[in-house]
Amino acid sequence: MMDAEKDKMRSELEHHRKSLVYQDLDSKAHRLERSLKRSISNAKPYYELKAQLELQLQVCCVDAVWFWFSISRPLPLTLEPVCAWH
Repeated sequence: MMDAEKDKMRSELEHHRKSLVYQDLDSKAHRLERSLKRSISNAKPYYELKAQLELQLQVCCVDAVWFWFSISRPLPLTLEPVCAWH
C-alpha cells in the first residue's frame, strides 16, 4: 500500500514539474510570437510562394522524366504517336 502511495505522489510531482516546464515554454512562445508578429506576416507570402513554386517544379520534373521516357522508347511499327499528348 505504501508503494502505491509513493508512486502516486511521485507521479503527481512529475506531472506538476512537466506542467510548469510546459507553461514556461508556452509563455516564451507567445512572447516571441508577439514580438516577431510583423516579421512573421512579412515572411508568410514568401514561404507560400516558395511552396507553390516547389510544387510546380516537382510537376515539371515528373513531366520531363515522362517525356524523356516517351522519346527514348523505340518507335512502334504502327507509327502511332508515342506521347500521350499527340
